[in-house]
Amino acid sequence: MAHAVGTNACGHHSATPYLTLPAHPGGTHLLVTLVVLSADPETNGDPHARRSGPRVRVAATGEVEIRFPDGTRERVPR
Repeated sequence: MAHAVGTNACGHHSATPYLTLPAHPGGTHLLVTLVVLSADPETNGDPHARRSGPRVRVAATGEVEIRFPDGTRERVPR
């Protein structure tokens, strides 16, 4: 875990997720992060209680698909 203050463009009270490994095991790794910013009153302030919102799926081929609540899909090929 790393801590820094005033270094995130999204504001003082924000966080940026990141991953670390003690050593790279070799091979190829696909890492996907989906950040959802919401003021949805249905969640009662619980960030893990999303009722709706974008969803992400990674296919076996490595293609990433993001599906938005309105049905729009974005695909990122490998």
